[in-house]
Amino acid sequence: DALSGAVAAQIAEDSTTSTVTTTTPSGRRLQTPELCIARQQFYCSFKGDCVRDCRQCGWKSATDHAFATCVRPTPATCYADKQQVYCPSDQLCYPPESCGTSCIDRPIVDYALHMCVALWWAPEPLTQWTNWVCRPRNKVGMPCRNDQDCIYGL
Repeated sequence: DALSGAVAAQIAEDSTTSTVTTTTPSGRRLQTPELCIARQQFYCSFKGDCVRDCRQCGWKSATDHAFATCVRPTPATCYADKQQVYCPSDQLCYPPESCGTSCIDRPIVDYALHMCVALWWAPEPLTQWTNWVCRPRNKVGMPCRNDQDCIYGL
């Protein structure tokens, strides 16, 4: 509780300055997500510090706005981070319109899966098995479970 009081006092003290840090009794600098929230930044666990943009935080480049932390990109975390989509080629988040230019070999946006996918509906099978997409075929009158099933009629 003494440390919590010190953190609260430091936040109050630093609210008028540009830095929000505190130290432990051993003199070690301490950053927490709470301190990063006070700075309107995000906590990067790799650096143990606050960053303005999670792309500065190694492979934890997606932003969890609810907890002000940098997290590993996944389709779910990318979508939660400003409705972006996940690119499996480089494991980063992009705006949906950037799949064609930023996500290598995966130029198509799958809005249901929240990720960039390869052109998979060509008559010839894809050469890389990692790009294969297996989906159930819908019968007439059944709802689509993935958007490309309906768009491209598969």
